[in-house]
Amino acid sequence: MNRICPILLVYLLGYMSYGQQLANQVCGTSGEEVSNSEIILNHTSGEFVSSTINNSEITLTQGFQQTAQMLYISPKAMLQGALIGATDGLMRDNLRVSNNLPNASPYEEGIVESNNAFTVTGNDAIVDWAQVKIRNADHKVVGVKSALLQRDGDLVSADGVSPLQFSAYGKEYFVEINHRNHLGTMTKDPITLSGIPTSLNFTLGTLPTYGNYAQAVVDDSTFALWAGDVNNNGIVRYLGPGNDTNSIKDAVLGHPANTTISNYFPFTGYHNADINLNGVIRYLGPSNDTNILKDIIRSHPLNTSLSNYFLFLEQLPN
Repeated sequence: MNRICPILLVYLLGYMSYGQQLANQVCGTSGEEVSNSEIILNHTSGEFVSSTINNSEITLTQGFQQTAQMLYISPKAMLQGALIGATDGLMRDNLRVSNNLPNASPYEEGIVESNNAFTVTGNDAIVDWAQVKIRNADHKVVGVKSALLQRDGDLVSADGVSPLQFSAYGKEYFVEINHRNHLGTMTKDPITLSGIPTSLNFTLGTLPTYGNYAQAVVDDSTFALWAGDVNNNGIVRYLGPGNDTNSIKDAVLGHPANTTISNYFPFTGYHNADINLNGVIRYLGPSNDTNILKDIIRSHPLNTSLSNYFLFLEQLPN
């Protein structure tokens, strides 16, 4: 039978109706411990919790506790931007070659590349960081992982080789792929995951995805995440309010080395305005990112009028 531990910690739940004060630790008789840094629950597998207690952030509900499982995924996805101009079916790895890839993930997890992953060349050379999420049946995100994206589309852990690992309490999840200046995509149906790596290939068009036209089709055969979301708002837009063109322009005009504030100034580095991931950011001039954005807008299947004001949205649940 569970008991409330008499430990003086930061009070999370306040006074209950019977005057009991609860701290951020709940104890059981024995068994394993689950913690989310705010509350610790000790339990025996299958132990019954006799009541529900909660505050605005934490809820302990009647039911049976279960331990988390380790689930493994080996996804494959392509980036439209990194395929522009490619002739071998592989994404360019210019950012790696020019030493512009950050060792730490640009996503909130902030994990760091290991095992000299950025020194690998060929098909498994690293193109960029990406992010993989798993969502439950209600589309709530329950797991997030930074990943390294290889030239052939494989998404692997920060060591450059291992499958992605998630800790979760079920087996059926939607799998979502994200990139910093591309629109994300997600499986249309939940995928059964397990302790054996599940392969998911988003590049062939055979894996149903959420929404409509969730990915671009490159060279009539390869499915890839839509490029052009420079301002990372989930919308790709060339002209009109909140467009991505202005974000490219602002990046160029705001660069410290652009002392003349020239629209033709190019700079190198790791930046969302680099739509084709070649390591060079240009607003105007040869091979500029603005024209790439315009071509992307005009290539969308729903832009039948070839309007420069056409926009399209990321196909993900809210």
